[in-house]
Amino acid sequence: MDYRISYPFLWEEIDPKNDNVDVFVTFEDGRSYTLTVATPDNVKSLMDKASLPYLPPSAPFLFVETLTQEHLQQLVESLLNDPPLLELYGSNLCP
Repeated sequence: MDYRISYPFLWEEIDPKNDNVDVFVTFEDGRSYTLTVATPDNVKSLMDKASLPYLPPSAPFLFVETLTQEHLQQLVESLLNDPPLLELYGSNLCP
């Protein structure tokens, strides 16, 4: 399965331990998915910022320990092994 991962951010502008990012996965056949990936520390900081004991409902996050290309690649590869999860967590931009 041929695909490409791209990142709509600059690596030096994110905090690898406390941030969330979008990750684009594009397939050779034209399908394209957007994944939202966060760190556990980021979820806690979002709850603190909102002064809430929970994270308000939103698009589903995927989680990595730290935001690195290696961790994001591993996450995408795990989703490719389970297509229903890719559909669940990814926004399909091009049917």
